Amino acid sequence: MRDLDSREGIQLYVFIILMFVFLYAGFSATRRGLKDIEADQALHRQAEKELSISESKINAITNQATEGITVADPEGRYTFVNPAFCEMIGYSEEELLKMTVYDVKAPEQDTSSFQRSKTSEEGLAIHVELQRKDGSVFVSEVIGKMIEIDGLPQVLGIVRNIDEQVKAQEHIRRLSMAIEQSPVSVVISDIEGNIEFVNTAFENITGYSASEARGMNLLLLNSDETERNRNKEILSLLSNGREWRGELQSRKKDGEMFWEQCHYVPVINENGLTSHYLAVKEDITVRKQQEMQILQQAHYDSLTELPNRFLSMDRLSQLLSEAKRNNEKVAVLFLDLDDFKKINDTLGHEAGDKLLVEAAARIEDALRSGDTVGRLGGDEFLVLLGGLDDAIDATHHGESAEYIQVSIQYRQA
Repeated sequence: MRDLDSREGIQLYVFIILMFVFLYAGFSATRRGLKDIEADQALHRQAEKELSISESKINAITNQATEGITVADPEGRYTFVNPAFCEMIGYSEEELLKMTVYDVKAPEQDTSSFQRSKTSEEGLAIHVELQRKDGSVFVSEVIGKMIEIDGLPQVLGIVRNIDEQVKAQEHIRRLSMAIEQSPVSVVISDIEGNIEFVNTAFENITGYSASEARGMNLLLLNSDETERNRNKEILSLLSNGREWRGELQSRKKDGEMFWEQCHYVPVINENGLTSHYLAVKEDITVRKQQEMQILQQAHYDSLTELPNRFLSMDRLSQLLSEAKRNNEKVAVLFLDLDDFKKINDTLGHEAGDKLLVEAAARIEDALRSGDTVGRLGGDEFLVLLGGLDDAIDATHHGESAEYIQVSIQYRQA
């Protein structure tokens, strides 16, 4: 009986020890479990904090971005729009989130651009015409790309208003076409005068190709020494921000001379500084030839090519002014051909014309190079002798009239 009590005591003792072990183990496990829970909660709070910071950064970026940012589902319904896009398109965020990408496209814009964006994973840049809430249309550049948000496919769009850029490019294109098709030469050089651009008219007129002209001096074609002196004047004006207009005689690649009406101007940049020189030049060779022809007809006899009555009187006026200024004398001789009418009547006008031409040449041969021989009309000629010292000198030169008369009579015979 005492042994039984002893065994039971031992069992109770073992049981108490085991209970204590189990309780301690459970308590330790509970403590470890609580610590794990607290650690998980700390990690969760850290993750939430980092997520909040990340969302704040994303919101700050999208809200302050100057370009429009949109997200749409595969059907085109907007799921996100940033303030820049709202301002660009004229709708509020609330309005846009009830709309689709098709609602903001211009009427003439097709829908293929969004469909193409849905198949792009690299980012597809497309020019799209969009229509604002007020009905106005503008050109935008949209970069569309497929992305995944919460496991769902979405189309990300980056929208940039390029309307002004497109208009500027179109303006430059039209200006470039106008310059290329202009009938006058257009030349652009740097401020050192080195040519950077010439149009087609320049190539056609001068014979120099654009590649040959590039690097040449803006004023290189100006021909003679007089024009080269003019070049210094032109460059001086251009370097001081002033323009120059005038006529210049230039030389083509093959050496042929031609006349140009030139307008040189400095090109001023946005900083108010001269960045280039511009030359607009028109070939006026035909006009100059016509002017010279008109001048010839107005001042010279068409048959003998001697000064006519008008030019002879003008030269007489000049000689008298010079004589007065220099205290000199002027001799005026009137000559005609005796019985000239008989030649016309008997031999014909063609023979008479030949006689007049020959008489004019012989009169010129008998005089000094600075004297003037003019034809007043018919068979009448005028001889002007200037730079005479006195009446005796004039008389001496007057004797040459007798020599002319004898010469003509002798040769006629």
